[in-house]
Amino acid sequence: MGATPQGRVMESVLTVLCPTVCCVGVGVMAQGTRILAPQSSFFQLGVNALIVGVLVLLARRWLARGFLTAGAVSTVAVTGLTFQAGPRIMLHTAVLMIMWVGAVFLNVTVLSRRGWIGGTRQYIAWSLVFAMGLFGAGGILMVLFRPAETMGYLAFYARLAALTGIGLGIGFAVQDRLCTGPCRRTT
Repeated sequence: MGATPQGRVMESVLTVLCPTVCCVGVGVMAQGTRILAPQSSFFQLGVNALIVGVLVLLARRWLARGFLTAGAVSTVAVTGLTFQAGPRIMLHTAVLMIMWVGAVFLNVTVLSRRGWIGGTRQYIAWSLVFAMGLFGAGGILMVLFRPAETMGYLAFYARLAALTGIGLGIGFAVQDRLCTGPCRRTT
């Protein structure tokens, strides 16, 4: 038996809203309100969480093949939006989008649906997968674009990855706790 239509809408909104709010909240606690300025490097916390929330929503609703197709289309679309910013920004965006699609696929399709982990450990695993994915993508980007300055940028990406992973893990834990009764997933 599935969730009611109102429950599905509530779950959809919470799936996107909770990780976004929690990532921004974690970022504000750690870095201050400057993360809310688009010029801040930490502004990515909210943007990345919004993208991940949408991807998780799709992954929870669709079969693996449909999600991967949507992920590929999303990657091309979001990367295309950066066309005027130049090839470097386009590549940066493509690497991050591919990483997010892969991390969401791993978390939702492999770890959660296969029952390998459960309870609180699931959110810790999600945090680690998202953080490691972002740090790995950051490392690739730094080697490609700023090889002489890699260590300084890796320190930034380590902090960004930790904050993002913590925010996303907490956000999805909150979303799952809030989404009970009529909006509880049956998958």
